[in-house]
Amino acid sequence: EGTDVIKVEDGSVQMAAKDFGQGRAVYISGLPFNFPNARVLLRSILWACHGEELLHQWYSSNVYVDCHAYVENKKFCVVNNTFEEQETEVYTDKGESFTLKLAANEIRWFTMD
Repeated sequence: EGTDVIKVEDGSVQMAAKDFGQGRAVYISGLPFNFPNARVLLRSILWACHGEELLHQWYSSNVYVDCHAYVENKKFCVVNNTFEEQETEVYTDKGESFTLKLAANEIRWFTMD
């Protein structure tokens, strides 16, 4: 009762979510690894721990581009995980964003303010 079934394929539940008390649970099964599904996993983890507001911190709007923050070193990088040029909106920890174009497999480093 109270479980939201999000995705069913071939009669099997692949994704479901449930609120209970102050907690949340996410069930994921049978999703193959790919970049869009990795983003689904990230969003599911943040939703389960009530951390939705963290989604746009060190985040790329493009599922094929990752952001990696090394806060103690005051550095972050943006990584194009494909063999094609990609464009993305990059979000920092301060809610600011900027547009970035990356060549195939490019890693671009930045210094934090």
